[in-house]
Amino acid sequence: MKSDNPYEDISQVISMDLREMDHIKNKRGYTFISDSMIGQTTVKDPKIIYDWGCGSGFSTLALSRKFPEAMIYALDVSPLSIMALNYKLGRSNADLSGLVGENIISSEQATSLHKFWQSFEDVRSSKIIILERDLLQPFTDFRKADLIFSSQVIHWIYNQQKEAGLKQIMNNAIDLMNVGGEFVFSTFSTFCEPVGSGPQYMSHPLYIGFFSELLKELNNQGHDAEIRDKVPPMDADKYKKIINSSGLTLTDKRDISTRYSIETFISATYKSAPGVRGVFDGVEISNDEKKKLIELARKRAIANYSPDEKDSRVEFSIAPSFCCRKVR
Repeated sequence: MKSDNPYEDISQVISMDLREMDHIKNKRGYTFISDSMIGQTTVKDPKIIYDWGCGSGFSTLALSRKFPEAMIYALDVSPLSIMALNYKLGRSNADLSGLVGENIISSEQATSLHKFWQSFEDVRSSKIIILERDLLQPFTDFRKADLIFSSQVIHWIYNQQKEAGLKQIMNNAIDLMNVGGEFVFSTFSTFCEPVGSGPQYMSHPLYIGFFSELLKELNNQGHDAEIRDKVPPMDADKYKKIINSSGLTLTDKRDISTRYSIETFISATYKSAPGVRGVFDGVEISNDEKKKLIELARKRAIANYSPDEKDSRVEFSIAPSFCCRKVR
């Protein structure tokens, strides 16, 4: 029976905040990636900033710390993410007792979350405007931007809309920016690409082994193991071509890497179906079966892995990040 707890649906967003607390300490995660991306822009004193796909707000808060005088429009299509950003901004209070009562989080985690959200008091600003909005809609009647920022979002648009979606995003950026404005965005390794992937994405043997085992087992069970080909993999060169064809000028491209121990990598990265959702696109299979397959692939990948000292702690280049400018 479904719980009547009004906070049950936000448990996934809450769990992201719990992970980010650890990530910030270890210089990885959304805040680390956002800070690195901000370092790419040459815009010195932006007056208007848009954070496209702000999620639960780590990129928005990083922008506010860097540019405290700017008006920041934080946009996301998810009302749950917006709710979590409002918690951090102190605009709404989260009664986490329901989550604790439902055993979704512990009382200790609830206390830690409240303290974590309070740590953003220095960037709680009336200059942050939150809007629930689809990024593919045209931005008519919006204030022109000096900087558009989008961390870890563009690949979702590509996965749903292919290159047409990316071209629409670029056109929207051009329409929304002042001349001289910059669009800084980062992507993530594309769905199912790690098997034979290029150097700009994860290449650790456990990463490759996991996906190889998962695809192999899907094939053994009679499912189409080539679904990864339904959405052609994107790499840095393809993004560059779309940027250049849009009329924007690419000014900087870099790979933002974060460090993970092997234990963290294999235990956390592929714990649930959302982490590998692209593998299962178009496959008629229950969530329970997905979880069983994921666990089987993890166990096989570990069993087949021969530890190598150079692989014991590596930097995964997970976020190719681009800065492009509107020159005319």
